[in-house]
Amino acid sequence: METQTLNEPILLIVTMMLVGQIALCISVLIAKKQNLTSKVSLIAFLLANGVVAFEPVFSQWGREQYTLYVSVVFPALFLLNPALQLYIESITFGQLLRLKNIPYRQSALFLIGLLISILCMSLSEEQRQSIFILGTAADTGLPLVVVLLLFFALMFWIMDCILTLYQLTKRLMAYHKKLKDILSNTNQQTHSTQGALALGIASWVSAFVLMILSSLFEQSHYAEVVKVTLYLILIWSIAMFGILHASSINPTELTEIDGLTDDDASVKNRHRYQRSALGQEQAKRLEEKLDRAMMEDKLYLNSSLTLQKLAQHLSVSPNYISQTLNETMEVNFFDFVNRWRVIAAKERLKNSSDTVSDIALAVGFNARSSFYKAFKQETGETPNGYRKSLR
Repeated sequence: METQTLNEPILLIVTMMLVGQIALCISVLIAKKQNLTSKVSLIAFLLANGVVAFEPVFSQWGREQYTLYVSVVFPALFLLNPALQLYIESITFGQLLRLKNIPYRQSALFLIGLLISILCMSLSEEQRQSIFILGTAADTGLPLVVVLLLFFALMFWIMDCILTLYQLTKRLMAYHKKLKDILSNTNQQTHSTQGALALGIASWVSAFVLMILSSLFEQSHYAEVVKVTLYLILIWSIAMFGILHASSINPTELTEIDGLTDDDASVKNRHRYQRSALGQEQAKRLEEKLDRAMMEDKLYLNSSLTLQKLAQHLSVSPNYISQTLNETMEVNFFDFVNRWRVIAAKERLKNSSDTVSDIALAVGFNARSSFYKAFKQETGETPNGYRKSLR
């Protein structure tokens, strides 16, 4: 009894923190300059999470309030997957806000959630308490229809969660790979946004696993506090992802190269240059121009060098540069530029006493960790190990 008395104010405090965080995040996101799709889908995801996160509060409020809450929570629960998926697609490859971008299975599941809510509201209070609180078996009439529909909808939702996580992981891996076709440095914001999203997904999974476990076993007040805390972490991480990504790479830049908006990147990349007018001789001349731009103009020293900037410097289509790098030179833009940076770094390691960090920044890297990784990839040893081998 003392534990319950102690945890009730803690639960209230954490819940109020969650409400305040949702309100703050939404207001910040509305003020941010982002495309409509990412803004609307992320706000929908945050609001849906907020509705689901109130389950511990209503469970402590009273039976009547809790059954009403459960009756209307399913549309919010089934909105989570399409909202998050649409958001990730919008910030990675610039998808527009169209209903056809939402998978049919998720649209159907959301409509089923609405139907379940309507049917639940049609039940009497006694029938709702029998289903959602007492767990009494429903064997006839509308209660049986609701129970069966809810069971199959939740099973389908769990499978959709697994599929959605797989698709988002695949999407982000493709996005990270394609960034190397246009950027010479994957900046710290890119890493932090990926970390924030990973934290959000982990919290998301943990929260719903805890929700399922708490419905199977006796309710614990500690579990309620932990559950709301997980949602607090989830809202923070997803909102931080959205806020940080607003100042990261613009997804429209990815569309400057043919084939970077296709869902199955591996298939598209094999065919993206088939209709190109770039011949072998032109590609060879362009390869020489690329090497001169690095050797003579030292463009690699610019830590913010992108494919578009290089194309403007050479007055050549970025598509032709990308094709030459990938097909003729068999290297992506990121590794091509960093290869020249490593060459310059080797000279400085040999002929100067500058620190490794100073050399990394001087030759165009924006982080010590990126320099170490690129140097080890090119030489097979660390910068310090290379310097020691020269003595």
